[in-house]
Amino acid sequence: MAYTPTEWKDHILSDNRYNISQNTDGTYNISPAGNVIQQGTKMSAENFNKLENGVFENSKLKNEVYNKTEIDTMLGDVESILASIVEI
Repeated sequence: MAYTPTEWKDHILSDNRYNISQNTDGTYNISPAGNVIQQGTKMSAENFNKLENGVFENSKLKNEVYNKTEIDTMLGDVESILASIVEI
């Protein structure tokens, strides 16, 4: 299956400040003061696992190509040796 990249977007607010209010139980609530200008890409297990799987599949493919190149190189060496024996 072909890897389809995720187009990651920053979460952008109109204001870079936050409102802090104290709750009745002594904890605090922190909320953005500005409006959302651009909703950022969701940081989720689904998105991160897609990324991980894409990296893993690419790594496997790289290793297969490397191993094939190594085998082709060794076969080329064997063919050269055999050719030199036949010439003798």
